[in-house]
Amino acid sequence: MADAYLFAVANWAHVTGIDLGRWPHLAALVGRVAARPTAQKAMRAEGQISGRQGPRPTPPTWCRCAA
Repeated sequence: MADAYLFAVANWAHVTGIDLGRWPHLAALVGRVAARPTAQKAMRAEGQISGRQGPRPTPPTWCRCAA
């Protein structure tokens, strides 16, 4: 369960402008989880990805970031 929530939170980094390159282990985890078929199915169902494109994270509701 922690992996799933950590993935969701870390995936916001793309939207908020945080570079996960500073944390290579975290970036690797996000990549591994995003590659899982079940994660892709869930992201597709939530509209975060379509077809074979990469993830398009949605900003958290509290974020005033440009989408």
